[in-house]
Amino acid sequence: MKTKADRFGVVYSADGKRLLKCRNKKLREYTVKDCTEIIEDDAFMNCIYLEHILLPESLMTISDGAFFDCTSLKSIVLPKALENFGNCVFGRSCEMVEICVDSANPYFTSVDGVLFSRNMTRIVQYAPGKSGDRYIIPDSVTEIAPYAFYGSCELKSVVIPDGVVSIGEMSFGYCKELESVTIVPSVRTIGAAAFANGHSLKSIFIPKSVEKIGSGAFAYCWELEIRCESESKPEGWDENWNFHKWPVVWGAKL
Repeated sequence: MKTKADRFGVVYSADGKRLLKCRNKKLREYTVKDCTEIIEDDAFMNCIYLEHILLPESLMTISDGAFFDCTSLKSIVLPKALENFGNCVFGRSCEMVEICVDSANPYFTSVDGVLFSRNMTRIVQYAPGKSGDRYIIPDSVTEIAPYAFYGSCELKSVVIPDGVVSIGEMSFGYCKELESVTIVPSVRTIGAAAFANGHSLKSIFIPKSVEKIGSGAFAYCWELEIRCESESKPEGWDENWNFHKWPVVWGAKL
């Protein structure tokens, strides 16, 4: 692929539609070029000095990890044309306190700085540096997206409403302060590594409604006791769902 770099050290495809990589790790502020449609995977990863970025109206896709470890970035405004928002976009960006969306965007909306699907049924991205140690997910939500709460820096408690069916892969990964989360009896699926590296999580109750649990769902939760309403491991749970073999109480009651 033919590429070109601008004077700030940011590399684009030759047609200018794809932002590929920021080579200047000391960049503090940047305006993405008009006509850019895609910011590629890991494009601004480790740009730890980046404080401000302006996105163009043409932007349709922000790919996985695009702003991973941008530890100085505090807020962002997503444009009205944005259709696709990848996984772990703001991973380890603990200064990120607010994700805003152009009010004309038909795909996404923001409530109190948290990113949702436009119809509010999917929580897409919790701002990792958002203040407050407790968060109540709105009642309209039925799906917690993969990496939705990944690396949240202050969260100790999350209230999941009845009606949530799916907890995505790595959705609470690296929430190292998270102490309390209740899995409600509407949940059917818990993705791989959903609570991995939850170092403060001590107990979790899994209702018998849960039909599938992915590999390593509770990996590296060093102090965890798991209480399951089912009498034994359901067939749909991955054989490595509890590969550390944390203590499990079967037939438990909430």
